[in-house]
Amino acid sequence: MKRVCLSAAIKGLQRLTLGMGAVLVAAIPSQAADRITFAFGPIERSIELADLEQLVEDGVLSDDLAYYARFLPDDYDIDEVRQALTWRVEEDIATINVDVVLLDRFFYTKQGEYLLNIAADFIRTEARRSDLRALRGAILVAVSDEDEGLTLLNAIRRFPSPEMRIELDRGLGLLREINRAIYETDASIALLERLGAPTGNLSEADQVRLLALANQARQPGRYQVERQRLSGNAPIPADIYLPTLQGQRQRNRPTVIISHGLGNDRTSYAYLGRHLASHGFVVVNVEHPGSNAEQINALLVGQSADVVANEEFIERPRQISALLNYLEREASQFGSLINFAEVGLVGQSFGGYTALALAGAALDFEILRESCPPSSLSLNVSLLLQCQAGQLAEPSETMLSLQDGRVRAAIAINPITSVLFGEESMGQVTTPTMLFASGADTVAPALQEQLVPFTWLTQPERYLMLMRQGTHFSTIAMTETGSEAFDLPSEILGPEPELAQDYLEASSLAFLTQHLSGDMIYADLLTADGIAQLNEEPIQLTLVQELTGPTLADQLGGPPRSATDSIESPGGEPLPPDVPVMDAPVTDPATTAPPVTEVILEEPQPVLSNPSTQ
Repeated sequence: MKRVCLSAAIKGLQRLTLGMGAVLVAAIPSQAADRITFAFGPIERSIELADLEQLVEDGVLSDDLAYYARFLPDDYDIDEVRQALTWRVEEDIATINVDVVLLDRFFYTKQGEYLLNIAADFIRTEARRSDLRALRGAILVAVSDEDEGLTLLNAIRRFPSPEMRIELDRGLGLLREINRAIYETDASIALLERLGAPTGNLSEADQVRLLALANQARQPGRYQVERQRLSGNAPIPADIYLPTLQGQRQRNRPTVIISHGLGNDRTSYAYLGRHLASHGFVVVNVEHPGSNAEQINALLVGQSADVVANEEFIERPRQISALLNYLEREASQFGSLINFAEVGLVGQSFGGYTALALAGAALDFEILRESCPPSSLSLNVSLLLQCQAGQLAEPSETMLSLQDGRVRAAIAINPITSVLFGEESMGQVTTPTMLFASGADTVAPALQEQLVPFTWLTQPERYLMLMRQGTHFSTIAMTETGSEAFDLPSEILGPEPELAQDYLEASSLAFLTQHLSGDMIYADLLTADGIAQLNEEPIQLTLVQELTGPTLADQLGGPPRSATDSIESPGGEPLPPDVPVMDAPVTDPATTAPPVTEVILEEPQPVLSNPSTQ
C-alpha cells in the first residue's frame, strides 16, 4: 500500500471545500453512527466513536487509534488529527450564512449532487451502500447544531447508520487525485515562472524606463470619465463609460466590452471600465440576466432549480453581438463615439468563455460528449457547469460558432475552457488573446482551464499572465449594487485583491492599447522584464508567451489529467500512475519527482476486489 501524503491532501481538501462554497457529507437521521469501519478489500478494522471523542476531549489514544496513528506521516501529529476532527467549517467561512434550508437546496442542484457523490463513493452505510440521503442528512443536522456546528466529528456522529464505513481503496483514490492535483499545479507554475523569468541584464536606464512605463499604466489616464446606463431598449442591461476632454465626448474610439462571471453584475468590473475609459477607450460593462447575481439569489430562495440554464452558453455571446448591433444601428447618441472596427472583449470565468467564443473558439460538442459527465473523482468543479453545454447539441452537431467578426482582441480572466472548446476550436481563435490564470484557483484550476488551453492557441499574439497567489475571485470587486448573495471570506478571495485588480488594470491597458489601437507605447511592458516592474508582495505576476504541450508534459512527467481520465479503486481499473509525495511547492523546475515512500502493514497485502456498489 503506497503512502498518500495526508498533510498535503487534507489541506488541499479543506481549501477545495472552501472554494466550492459547500461541504461534502433529505432525511433527518433517526439514529447515529457509533463506530467507524475502515475497509481495504477484505481487510476491515473498526474504531468506536467514543474513542474519537476521547481523543478530542483528552488527547488520549485508545489501542485501536494507536494502531492507525503509526501510519500518519512523520510531520503529522495527534494534535493535527484533533484539529481536523473539530475544524468547524462555519468559522472559516464566517461571512457566509450557512443556512440549513439554503444548503439543502444546493444539495439538490447538479453541483450539490456531484459533490455528495464524490463523498458517497467511499463513505458508506453499514450495508455497504452509497447513500446520498444519509450524507445529506448528516451535514444538515450538523449545520443546525448551534453548539458544535459542522465539524467532521459531528457529521460522523449524525450519520444515520450504526456504522459508517470508509472504503479506503476508493478514498485513497480521491487522496491521490488531490495529491496529484497539488503536484501538477505546483510543477506547472514552477515551469511558467522559469519561462517567464526576467532576463536580469537590463541597464539601469532601461530599468528606470520600464518602471516609469509600469507606473504610467497603473495610473488613471488624461481623460475624464462619464458613465451612463444604457436605456431600456438595449438588449441587456449595461453601463457605458465614455472618455471626455473638457466636457467633450471623444469620437470614434476603440471600444471594450466587459462580461462578468457567474453570479456577478455589470459593476463587478466598474473599476476596470473607469480605468480603461480614462485612457481613451469607450467601455461597456454588460450584465447577463441569466447568470448574474439575481440568478444566484433566485436559486438560493428556491425560485430557480438550476445554477444556470443550459441555454446561457449560447445566450451570453449572442447578447453581446446584439448589444453591438444596437449600439451600431439604433443608439445614435453613442454610435458615433465607437469605432466598430476596434472592439475588444474582457471576460472573467463564464465571461472568459464568452470572450473566447466571440473571438472565434467554437463550442466543441464532440469534446463535450467524450468528456461528460466528468470522472466521479474529478476535482475540477467547473466541469459541472461546462458539461451543461453538451445538452444544447443536436445529435449530428459537432461544433457551434458564436464568433463576432467585430471582435479584434480578447482578454479571458480565469476562463472555463477545457471541455467547451478543445484543441481544434481554440486553434480557430485568430485575434490577439491574453489569458489570466491564478495559482490558487479552486473553481477553474489553472492547469486544466488556462495553461493547457493556452498551448492550443496558434496565433503569435498570445499572452499568458499568471498570478501565483491569486484565486478565482482576486480580480472581482465588490459590486456597487450590493447584489452579492453573500460576502466571500478572505480564504476564498485570496491576498490583497486590490493588488490583483491593479495588475489587471495595467496589463489589460497595455494589451488593448497595442492590439486595438495599434499604439506601441506599452509594447515593452508586455515582456517578462516589463511585467516584473509591476510586481509587489504578496502576489507574483508572470508573463509567458511561449508554452507548448510537450514542454508542459515534460515538466509533469506525462500529460496532465483531463476530464476524460477516470479514476478507479485499486481493485478495479488501474489508478493513474503514481505521483510524487508533495508537502511543499516545487521550487526547482528541473527537479525530478521524488520516489513514493511505501508503508508496510502487518497484514499481508491482499488481492483486492471492488467493494459492493449496490
